[in-house]
Amino acid sequence: MFNAATLYFYGIDGNKDEALGKKYMIAAAYKQHKLAIEYCKKHGLPLKYLLKGILLKCME
Repeated sequence: MFNAATLYFYGIDGNKDEALGKKYMIAAAYKQHKLAIEYCKKHGLPLKYLLKGILLKCME
């Protein structure tokens, strides 16, 4: 999921779609992918994720 997100964010395959990139990044963070969680925190995605039973806020 993280790899798909980066493909869409940067348009590596020729289709740059930021909304789909965010969707896949959220899915990767939900699956506890560390880089996706870091990306969320760094870029302030305004979403909440339930990870290992702990509610994490990436923004606010």
